[in-house]
Amino acid sequence: MVSQPRSDGWKPNSRSQWCGALPGREPTSRRSRRIAGETLFPAYIGKRPFRKTPESSDSEEASQADEQNRDVANDDVDYPIGDVESEGSKTVVGDTPEPDVIYVPSGEEALETCDLVLEGEQQLGDDEDTEDDEDDSVPVRALIEFTVYNLDTKALVPFHVLYARREEPNNRIGASGLAAAWLDDQSDVGAIVDDEEPLPLIKLSDIVDVNVNDVNEDKLDRKIYLRTQYAWYILDAPSPTYAPYFETFWKGHCGFHLVVSCAEEDERLEYDDLKNCIDDSQAQENAESVLGTPLVLADFEGSEVREYIASSMQELLETSVSHSHILSNVPIIQHFLKKRHLGKVRTKTKDTPQLKPRTDAARTIVTYRVRQYAQGLFIQPMQVVGEIPSKEDMAAVDPIPTVEHQGNHRNVRWGEELVKGTRHYKSVMVDGVEYKIGDSVITLSGLDSNITRQKNSGLRHSKTSNPLANEGYWFGKICYFFQEGNGKYFHVQWYEHGSKILLQETAHPQGLFLTNECDDADLDCIFQRCNVKALGPSEEEPLPDLDYSPNDFFYTGLTWYNDDATFMEVTSEEEEAARSLCDEWQPCYPCGLKVRERADSQWTPVDDNGMSHLGVHYHTNDFVYMRFSPGEHGLYRIGQIIRFYQDQDKWFVDFKIYARQSLVAKASNNDNIMADNRRLYMTSKVLYYKPLDFIDGKVFVVHPATLSDELEAWVQHDDHFYVDLYCDSSDPETLDELHPLPATIFTNCAICYEEQDASLKEQAALLEQHGPLAGLELFAGAGGLSTGFTATGYVKTKWAVEYVSTISKTYRANHPGTVVYNQCSNALLKHAVQTFEGQNPRPLQSLDKNKPKILPPMPKPGEVDFIYGGPPCQSFSGMNHNKKENDARSAMPCNMLSYVEFYKPKYFLLENVKGMVHFKLTPRSTTETEASAVGFGVIKFILRALIGLGYQARFKLLQAGQYGAPQGRLRVIFWGARRRLPLPKFPMPTHFFELSQKINLPTGDALQPPARMSYWSDWEEPEYHQCAPMPPVTAMDAMSDLPRFDWINPHQVIKRTAADAQEVSRRKAEGIAQFPATNLDRATPAGYNDPIPYPKPPQNRYQLFMREKLKKKDRVTYHYSARFPAITVERVCSVPMEPKANHHDLPPPLALSEKRRGNKANRSVFCRIDGEGHFRTALTTINPGSKGGSILHPDQKRILTVRECARSQGFPDHYEFVSEDGASPAQLLRDQTKQIGNAVPIPLAIVLGKEVGKALFKWWKMKERMEEAEREASPEMEMYDSEVY
Repeated sequence: MVSQPRSDGWKPNSRSQWCGALPGREPTSRRSRRIAGETLFPAYIGKRPFRKTPESSDSEEASQADEQNRDVANDDVDYPIGDVESEGSKTVVGDTPEPDVIYVPSGEEALETCDLVLEGEQQLGDDEDTEDDEDDSVPVRALIEFTVYNLDTKALVPFHVLYARREEPNNRIGASGLAAAWLDDQSDVGAIVDDEEPLPLIKLSDIVDVNVNDVNEDKLDRKIYLRTQYAWYILDAPSPTYAPYFETFWKGHCGFHLVVSCAEEDERLEYDDLKNCIDDSQAQENAESVLGTPLVLADFEGSEVREYIASSMQELLETSVSHSHILSNVPIIQHFLKKRHLGKVRTKTKDTPQLKPRTDAARTIVTYRVRQYAQGLFIQPMQVVGEIPSKEDMAAVDPIPTVEHQGNHRNVRWGEELVKGTRHYKSVMVDGVEYKIGDSVITLSGLDSNITRQKNSGLRHSKTSNPLANEGYWFGKICYFFQEGNGKYFHVQWYEHGSKILLQETAHPQGLFLTNECDDADLDCIFQRCNVKALGPSEEEPLPDLDYSPNDFFYTGLTWYNDDATFMEVTSEEEEAARSLCDEWQPCYPCGLKVRERADSQWTPVDDNGMSHLGVHYHTNDFVYMRFSPGEHGLYRIGQIIRFYQDQDKWFVDFKIYARQSLVAKASNNDNIMADNRRLYMTSKVLYYKPLDFIDGKVFVVHPATLSDELEAWVQHDDHFYVDLYCDSSDPETLDELHPLPATIFTNCAICYEEQDASLKEQAALLEQHGPLAGLELFAGAGGLSTGFTATGYVKTKWAVEYVSTISKTYRANHPGTVVYNQCSNALLKHAVQTFEGQNPRPLQSLDKNKPKILPPMPKPGEVDFIYGGPPCQSFSGMNHNKKENDARSAMPCNMLSYVEFYKPKYFLLENVKGMVHFKLTPRSTTETEASAVGFGVIKFILRALIGLGYQARFKLLQAGQYGAPQGRLRVIFWGARRRLPLPKFPMPTHFFELSQKINLPTGDALQPPARMSYWSDWEEPEYHQCAPMPPVTAMDAMSDLPRFDWINPHQVIKRTAADAQEVSRRKAEGIAQFPATNLDRATPAGYNDPIPYPKPPQNRYQLFMREKLKKKDRVTYHYSARFPAITVERVCSVPMEPKANHHDLPPPLALSEKRRGNKANRSVFCRIDGEGHFRTALTTINPGSKGGSILHPDQKRILTVRECARSQGFPDHYEFVSEDGASPAQLLRDQTKQIGNAVPIPLAIVLGKEVGKALFKWWKMKERMEEAEREASPEMEMYDSEVY
């Protein structure tokens, strides 16, 4: 017998439809969908057929790699498919047709490769959706009239055998069938079938996974997906010959989904109602195509089907909270669960394949405390490693009894006055209870002036198990007592309970945080003393699941800054400094801060003939940033102060205006003069009689002739510029109008320059003395984050963890001094903990299949100063079309924070896509999934865990384009710092880019992006803005120095004309090379396959950075692109050479079909980049016809090359991107673009590294002061705890 799938243009019809929803999307159940004009219905197919019976066993021996990681995986049960005799239909599960059937294609097959692009594979989407960039998904396609067979023998393979062996390496099982692109844009779902074009017959590469029965957003996906190296395939109908090989699997899954769907509709459904469900089911539409006969009740009455339904149902109820809530008590569900073990299952042969546990069921390895914080938030299975405290160690301590005051206080007696005669007191006796300054109290609540906070406190998510935090009480710390007239009062600094701030339902029920808010309160408001234990810097937080008394609180030493969503420690020195600004009889830290803020916001004359503002001294000849009006957002102007003067009560200033050489140089198009955004020229323009409000920060400008060090070293620092030109006009049009500026004419403020120079030298000396932080990078990728950190000098990445072997090779090639662990972070953490505890685990091997090596030991606790990285973000990304509710990757922040618990580093950084911000977590134990879902769940968990582990913490959403990256890329960044260490800030924008986004928090507040603060004399509150010192780096700024080339238009659809030939000749004369790009030639990529000389010197400072470390004779590498079908190449070549031109602008013969064109808002497909704009968010797959396909070069007829993609991320040209030895050109391209697209933009990493440096400099100075005090103090004087640092 020979299976012959059709290749004659056959199109699916309503009886051959098996397709469903895209993985992770709402399935098409209960609604029809349109393919090629016909109405089609989904089939019922699902997941695991049978649970493993006690009689069955897995005879395969685990491989060495499996043994290393066996206990890392979930201790699940195997699921065999044996031969089970059906009592009704007499079908034998596992029995297969005659074994001599082989597959022979009926026509020419196209081989599936990474550059295969199906007609219509232009998934359109909303452009606004593409900011979340890590698109780990591959194309999603439909596979119709499919056949599954052994790739070596061509023998047909029963589908249940494929499913059983889906995780075996090198199983050599593939498939063939008619392939169609898949469209899922919410308004239309289905395979794209062109009435005029037959579907191609495709031979798939090795099947690496079979995915069925996922639950996402409470929806049970009915469809079957095959995964190859290059794509997901949604299975439609099997070929006629393969139908018997598919029947067994389909029948079992059909029964399971039939029961689930009917039970969801009728919670009283009995087993006797199943026959009516079968007759009415949509699956009946398809049964004849597979079974040859209609479905009957007998098909589902065999013991094997009952066992399948029961085992699958049990798994569904265990993994899906919503289904458990709906289905658990339905009679038909109870019937199958009770009958599960009544039927006997017998296997036909000893060689029946056994179903192994899925890899996505592997347990996330965590430490004990992190597991406690994750409890009830993550449904992913976890395994705790390391020491687990005993119950005796965790026992809660009974609080000190306190007196509750009822009503107005009857007996009040003042204690000692703070200052005699002020009627401000140190203590008070209330009804026999003494209260003193510094005591914490519980007060009756009043009317909160913060309406947003008042609303939040009443939300269900802001409730906690501690009744005192829910029942209308407030918490405060007494600053002082006072009397006015007959009124008796106290001044209080408020605490917030963790549940009333961003932590909400994740907060510790006993945890309090101080705030920077204070009030005068009536003494009668005191309800009782609040038992608050202040934790020391190295003291662990009490565990949350103990039996606490309500009035048994603790204070971690952290203050909550609501405006900035920050948990930060205030040192005793900082508290004392603020209180010293208050009157002696009114000591209050928040009040002192307000006094300081008011004083700093005022312009004040200083002794050295200057003015002071916000703690910065300005003098004549200082250079400054300028803004001319409130609400102004843009590029800072730069001026030099000529003089200050006072007119009546107001101060004014005159400015000499300086301008940027880069703006003039870019407009001139002179390849021999670099447009330098750090280079200024003096203009003839002077501004007189301007208010001091125009000044918005200090700039340090030098003339190159006056520098003692190299100019390049000077301009690496923030706010540093140089000037060596002048212009007689204020607005020059050409470079010819700029003239050399003699050093003798240039002046700057000697005082400020000398102070800045001394500060830089001191920082360098301290860095030399203390050395950089020893870093451990997790989920390291290609090394973008560590490359940026290393460039600052403050961090040295000594260890890096990367799971993918090819990416780890790239990391190792570019960071030879780093120990790179090519292993799972779960396995490495477990191994490190066991090694530290003396268990002597067996050494781990790398995951390199070709050359596995024994890995060196992980570092020990105490050796790691800084842990950073970006956990897998695909489960959070808006570009991920295969989201799963139980995706193991969603729990990897738990694993990363467990490294923090184990190593206790000084600093911590976690980065991820903006999709993490709004990602919800659904507790397993809840019954109302939507209502109980934890909004901002991952954000809350990370903050909660960091606080619990003894760290200060903050987070924000940063825009990489604001820090010199030539692309729009939003990243959520978390900082963590051990208590007593300065917490790094977020960098202010260095380049003026499009305004960054705020985050609307679940409390009702908004977290603003990093912004500068300006004060205007007629404004009561400060103004926050995102002005920046330098212009944005554009797409052409990033790549205008690279060799130019076009793709050769194949003219397959529109024939070549004389005008076309003339245009090609003209472009060749301009130095634009021509390369073929169709995939007829797969031997090489399209473009320069060999290194090519740079055609011009660096055109700007960004290009200078890209070409650092290169020698004069070094050449451009990776300047090539993927190849595509001729129609794709012709479309790319035919898109007009205009910014943002796209598929809507194609000539009619090349236009996409109406179904694929989408609406007018979908403009990213076949879209040409605006050269004066920026790159769209970098993607891991570069396809002009895909969503986010804004990758057409601004002035060349092609898409971006690998080198240009690397430039968009800030990877310098010397950076290597490695693939497997012997990889095909297509695979090499795929590996390179994936490594680049998943990286952190290096310019963003650099500014983050600089913030680490600023925090370290502050700490080193603090440490010097403490050491100096220690030398002067007596031996008995309490010193800082060195173990904390």
